[in-house]
Amino acid sequence: MPRRTNTPAPPLSARPDPIDLVRARHQRALDLAEIVTASGPAASQGSGAARWGDLRAALLQQMDEEERELIPFLAGVSERDVRVIIQEHRHIRDRVADLDAAFAAGHARPADLDDLAAVLRAHFRNEQRMLERSLAPRA
Repeated sequence: MPRRTNTPAPPLSARPDPIDLVRARHQRALDLAEIVTASGPAASQGSGAARWGDLRAALLQQMDEEERELIPFLAGVSERDVRVIIQEHRHIRDRVADLDAAFAAGHARPADLDDLAAVLRAHFRNEQRMLERSLAPRA
């Protein structure tokens, strides 16, 4: 098992593969969302609820990482993109809070999870396009 250090990761702009890194993070979240959604009507109970906890933690961690790495990187390129990401993150956090309440009450519905997955896919596409645009050579 690799040892964790307190050494911060290099900034996104210093990494040789920032788009691949962001894509991998996004795919992990989508994979977790699919697992939770596949629980169907039983999603709010047992293993579905536990998997929701995993997805919730992964999404919140991912957004925190993006706000530490991606947003400062994009700030030098496009303030509009930064505002869009912040707004989308706010919307996702609101959806996560709503689903938290539904899971706590035992009333999480598969349709609500499908809606969250659709929001995530759209958000991830936006972020990836923004990052690709920011890394494109300028004429």
